[in-house]
Amino acid sequence: MLSENGFHDLATPFFNTEKQLARLQTVPGLNPNLQVNFFQGGHMIYLDDVARPQMKADLVDYYAGQPVPFALSLWTLPPPWRDESPAGTPTSTQVAATQ
Repeated sequence: MLSENGFHDLATPFFNTEKQLARLQTVPGLNPNLQVNFFQGGHMIYLDDVARPQMKADLVDYYAGQPVPFALSLWTLPPPWRDESPAGTPTSTQVAATQ
């Protein structure tokens, strides 16, 4: 999986992507091939004239099965924050009402 992100993204705030992807570290037996990269620009990084060619080069490498230069892997992401439950843990203890 390749996750490409803009530094100035107000729709999906910058560090929140790393925070949520890092939760995958807590899933026993899961070892996804994850690459995470960041670019100048916002939510639509492909509109940035500097980021667009860099993103294209990353996609060429990714689809060719090559590692993306400078991309973070799952194990190089910061550890999940303590305020987050492990992935797969329900966020509520309420039972959904049945009809």
